[in-house]
Amino acid sequence: MSLEDAALRVLEPVQYREIKDQLQAQRPKLDALVEACNAEIGDALNLRAASYVEISHRIKHPAGIWKKIREKDLTFDQVHDLIALRIVVPTEADCYHALGVVHDIYAPLVGRFKDYIAQPKPNGYRSLHTSVRASNGSIFEVQIRSIAMHQHAEFGGAGHAEYKHTTWNPVSAPVEF
Repeated sequence: MSLEDAALRVLEPVQYREIKDQLQAQRPKLDALVEACNAEIGDALNLRAASYVEISHRIKHPAGIWKKIREKDLTFDQVHDLIALRIVVPTEADCYHALGVVHDIYAPLVGRFKDYIAQPKPNGYRSLHTSVRASNGSIFEVQIRSIAMHQHAEFGGAGHAEYKHTTWNPVSAPVEF
């Protein structure tokens, strides 16, 4: 359990329990979605000759969900990034190629695309973020970065505690490029 989750459990026990229960109830669906999307994205990238290094995922933790609900005045069902898949590709150009592939197989949500490559965050963070809808109606986020962007985000100046303590699980083997 992360320090943020432990603090939430003590400071806001009712909210923590509600979010944890909702997350546990959704867990089988979220796990199945991750497995299906990983396979679909991996197959589509391979079919379109889009090089990638790995695809990983994370399921948002209770404190992250609680923070988003409070900051954006949302309900649990309105949190669209319970699942995020991250695609790491060799180069910056490959980021845009992979984005095109993702948008070919999933419907992008209007207003839910951020190009932090063209407009990096003040701390130097660079990546593409898009929220998409799968054919079954599920919504999830996809982050796409080059190897250099990934290294900078995880270990360089753009690294931050929230992601360093979140478990991103590789769900595919690297592809030769």
